[in-house]
Amino acid sequence: MKNIETNLSDTHTHTQNKSLLFLERRRQMSELENLKSLEKYDQWKKTKKRRKNYIALIASLIGFLIALLITWLILRVSPKDNWTLTKATFASEDKILGYIPKIEEIDNKLKKSIASKPLNFLSKKVEEDTAKEVSKGNFGAIVSAIRTYSIILIVIWFLVLLLIWWVFYFLARWIISRFIWKEPSLYEQRID
Repeated sequence: MKNIETNLSDTHTHTQNKSLLFLERRRQMSELENLKSLEKYDQWKKTKKRRKNYIALIASLIGFLIALLITWLILRVSPKDNWTLTKATFASEDKILGYIPKIEEIDNKLKKSIASKPLNFLSKKVEEDTAKEVSKGNFGAIVSAIRTYSIILIVIWFLVLLLIWWVFYFLARWIISRFIWKEPSLYEQRID
């Protein structure tokens, strides 16, 4: 009888040891899976961040090019014309008179554009103010008027460009991330 009890106790101890070993092994496997899951999650986060950066860059380029085109279609003023206006703004008094034909050419382009009504009002207002000053004998008003008008046109051009760029940036970003370059899924299993 003692022998049977000893045998049973040995079997029970052996079973307990096996259970403990099994549980320990299971715990180690669980930790290993958690570690792999964390590594996958970290990799997924890095991929997601890179993807967002690339999408932002691509959307910026697309938005900028479309904005340049639409700004040119709306105002009929190209970046080259804008550069001419910028040079006229910072030119010395001797050289600024040489820019008058170019500025008149740009003004004629603006009069043919979609946004011609507010710009015509602005042009007439600057001309009237200049004529009043010149009639008083202040010929420096011509240079001042050219600079003022150039600055106003530059600011309008940049504001239109930025507004359109902003709209098309977000539109391009949404299209790219939604339909073209979809967000990678983490994986089928849930991470706890």
